[in-house]
Amino acid sequence: MGRPSKSTADYFPHMTTHKKTMAIIEGRWGNDAYAFWFKLLECLGNAPGHYIDCKRVDDWDFLYMNSRVSEQLATDILNKLSDLDAIDHDLWVEHRVIWSDNFVEGLRPLYQRRRQVPPVKPSFCQKNGELFIHKPEQADVSTNINPSTPPEIPTEIDKEKKSIVKKSRETTPLPPEIPTEKNEENEPSDFEFVVQQLGKICTVNSRVDSDMVSDWIETMPRDWIEHAILIAKDQGGKTVKYVDTILQAWVAKYNNFDVKPWEVENSGRRGKNGLSGSDQRAPTAAEYERDRSSPGW
Repeated sequence: MGRPSKSTADYFPHMTTHKKTMAIIEGRWGNDAYAFWFKLLECLGNAPGHYIDCKRVDDWDFLYMNSRVSEQLATDILNKLSDLDAIDHDLWVEHRVIWSDNFVEGLRPLYQRRRQVPPVKPSFCQKNGELFIHKPEQADVSTNINPSTPPEIPTEIDKEKKSIVKKSRETTPLPPEIPTEKNEENEPSDFEFVVQQLGKICTVNSRVDSDMVSDWIETMPRDWIEHAILIAKDQGGKTVKYVDTILQAWVAKYNNFDVKPWEVENSGRRGKNGLSGSDQRAPTAAEYERDRSSPGW
C-alpha cells in the first residue's frame, strides 16, 4: 500500500506586487490587514484540503489569535475578502468556510510534481437536518479492481488446475542462472545528488536547508534545480536560500515545468544586456527582479 496522498503545502508563492485586494484591505485596516491576509494564506496552505471551517471553535480561535487581531476585525476583513472574491463568497457567508480558488490554483505546479489532482472546493449536503462538509473522494490509483464487479468464486475445477500448476512448478528444475554485470557503485539518491551539486556554492548543514532541498526534489524537475544552482554560483550566491529564490521566481513566472527558464531568459536577455555568443552571462539578481512577472492577488 502506497503512502497517503499529501493535501497540504509547506510553502506558497508570495508575490512582491499586489492587485486591488491588498490595496483595499490595507488601505482600510492598515498593516493588521496585511498581516492577517498572509497569516490566512499560511493557515490555508497548512490545512488539509486547503480550507478552514470557522464553525469549528478551535480553528476559528487559532486563525484570528495567530494573526494577532481581534475576532471582530478578522470577521470584518474576511467579509471584505469575500466581497472581493479573494475567498469564496458563498462558502464564507453561508457556511463560514474559507476557501480561495486563486490560492489553490497557485499551488497547481506543486501538485503536478506530486502527480496529484489539487484539492477541490468543499461542497455541502444535508444529513439529519444539519450541514456538513462533504469531502471529494480521491481516485484509488493503486488498484485495477472494479468495486462494482463481484469477486469470482473459485470452482472445484479451478482448484484442480491450480494444484496441477503448483506441482509442475515444484518439480520443474530452474534454468541455470545467467551471470549479469553488477554495478558495484551505488547510485546517489536524489537528495545526495542535489547536496553534491550545492557543494559548489555552500553546505547543507541545517534542518531548514535540508527541508528546502527535500521540497525541491518533491516539487521541481531536476534540470531546474541543477541550472538554478549553476546560476547561483555564477552570481556569487552562497546559500541554499539563494537557490530557492531563483526556483520560486521561475515557478511564479512560468507556472509550467516543461519550460526551461534559463534558456528563455538568456535568449530574451541578450538584447537587453547587449550580450551575445560567448559574451553571454548569467542574469544578476536585479535583472531577475526586473524580468519577473507579477500576477499578485
